[in-house]
This record gives sequence, C-alpha cells and structure tokens, in this order.
Amino acid sequence: MRRSVPLLSGFAILAVVFNHANWHVLERFASGDPAGLPYLIADQVGKCAIAAFLAIAGYFIAYATAGGKTELRWPIINARLSNLLWPWLIWSGVDFALHVALTRQVAWGELVATPFVHYYFIPLLMAHYLVTPWLARWARHNPRRLLLGAALVQVLALALFYARLYSTLLPAEVVPWLQVGPLHYLRFAFFFSLGLVLGLYPLATQVWLARLKPILPWLTLALFSASVGEAWIAYGRGGEFWPLGGDQTKLTSTLFSISLILTFASAEHLRFPGDRLLTRFGARTYGLYLTHYIFLGAFARVLEGIWPTVPGWVLLPVLFVATAGAAMVLMEVVARTPARKLYGYLFG
Repeated sequence: MRRSVPLLSGFAILAVVFNHANWHVLERFASGDPAGLPYLIADQVGKCAIAAFLAIAGYFIAYATAGGKTELRWPIINARLSNLLWPWLIWSGVDFALHVALTRQVAWGELVATPFVHYYFIPLLMAHYLVTPWLARWARHNPRRLLLGAALVQVLALALFYARLYSTLLPAEVVPWLQVGPLHYLRFAFFFSLGLVLGLYPLATQVWLARLKPILPWLTLALFSASVGEAWIAYGRGGEFWPLGGDQTKLTSTLFSISLILTFASAEHLRFPGDRLLTRFGARTYGLYLTHYIFLGAFARVLEGIWPTVPGWVLLPVLFVATAGAAMVLMEVVARTPARKLYGYLFG
C-alpha cells in the first residue's frame, strides 16, 4: 500500500474540495427536485474522504513503529498532535475573523463552532491519536479482534444514526450528541484501525487482497451507486431527512469507503495519466484541507456577484479548479520565500 497512499491521499483531498464546491450548487435545489440529481451524484464522490484520511493516518502510525517492531512512544503521538494543533488554531482564527468582517457580528458560538464543527476532522483525528498506543498494541497482538471490535462499535453508532434519522424512538435530548462530539466520532471507528492493520501486516494483507483485486473496482462502483441510491431516497423525502440522509457515515457510504481504500491498497503499482499531479496534491493534504474553505467561499462570492445566474455546470468546475489551484499556489509561495520558516505552523 505504501506506493498507493499518496494517490489515495490526493484523491481524498480533491474529493473534499469537489464535494464542498458542489454544495454551492446543490443547495440551490429544493430537496426532491429531479434537476438536482447530477449534483446529488457528485455529492457522493466526497463521502469517502474522511474515511480515507483516517485509514492513511493509521497506516503511517504503523509505519512509524517499523511495522510493529518498535513500541509506539508518546513523543511520536505528541509530535503528530503538535503538527495538527497550530495550523488548526491559526486557520480557525482566520475563518472566524473573516466571518466577523463579512457579517459585522461577533458570534461567540461561531468561534467555538469553527474549529470543532467546521474543521471537525482535526479533533476527530486527534481523538484517534490519543488512543493510538492502546490500538497499536491490540493490532499487534490480535488484529482480527481489533477490526471486529472497531466494526461493531461503528455498526452500533450507525444504528443510533439511523434511529435518529428515521424513527422517533430517541429522546430529543440525545439527538444533538449524535451530530457532534464522541458519538459522532464513533461512526468512523473502523477506518483508523483498518489503516493500522494494513500498515502492520503489509504482506499478509497483499496476499488476502490479491484474491479480491479483480472485483474490488467493480464492487467500489456498485457501492458508490448504492450510496447515491440511499442519498436519493433521503433527498426525495426532504424535510428533516435531507441533507442528513446523504451523510458520509450512512451504511452505503461506509461500505463504499472501505471498498475504495482496499482498492488502492491492492494496487501497489497504480499508474494512470495525472498520477504525479495527484501525488503532489496528496503531499499537501493538510494545507489544502485547512485553506480550501476560505478560498472556496471567496471565489463563490466573487463569481456569484459578477454573474448572479451562473449555471451550476459552470460554477462547480470553476470553484473546484480555482480553489485547489489557489491553495496549492499559496503553499508553494510560502515554501519558496523567507516565509517558509512559518510553513509548519501554517500547513503542518
């Protein structure tokens, strides 16, 4: 998997940017409007991204232990947490400052929401890092039990998600806890452990995946189609079912994500046009994730101000290309100027 990790990382971060650019178009349509179907399909592309990032993070933790030959020490965890912390706080502050400048309102709830809701992947990853020493020991001694345990936790968390979405059995007081914080994090429980096991047992997983390799791309495509179908059901019902029913943690998206990760893991010598460019994006994942919200919002305001009726088929590709390109240029400029001393604080 080592050679395919940068490609998976690049695909995942571009899927995030594409997904968020697509929402600027999809939000124009009332739920259930058939005209929104192309953008609903596009929306499902990015549902694998957080799962892929967690699996990659778990893989690199395994790599840091030399494949389980050395004990995972807290200085390694502290270094990774520190690498996440400062860029997260800085760009959360920039995001909040822009919110105040544009709205002329100082909403302290927005100050708290920005790092923990807007950039929710970062505290989610931090939570995984804090339990990594325990997970790594479990992965070394009994990887199957770890994967089964993580899968069970995620299935139970998904059951709560569906109970909240499609039934009235849950008390109203419980519902907010399913949207943010620990109960939400548990809906991603499997992926970090999957990455750990893939990193600790590369030969064994390659042998196992070799049998599935011919069908994995087709399985991934089928599960993506199922993810679109489930999202379409929620979209058609509208009201409180959308957009939550299209969430990336729904069952079909979870299975799609697992299949996609295993597809990349099985393809050690993946080559295709644009693979080098994708690898470059994969090397700048954290900076792209942190800055893309700001660039995306700015480009959307400018373009829609110039052309209020800009069609979605124009708006989506322009926002996607401009946002990804601007973020990469910013990081390249910082890396090549005296400001490179700040690069680690800005982009990790």
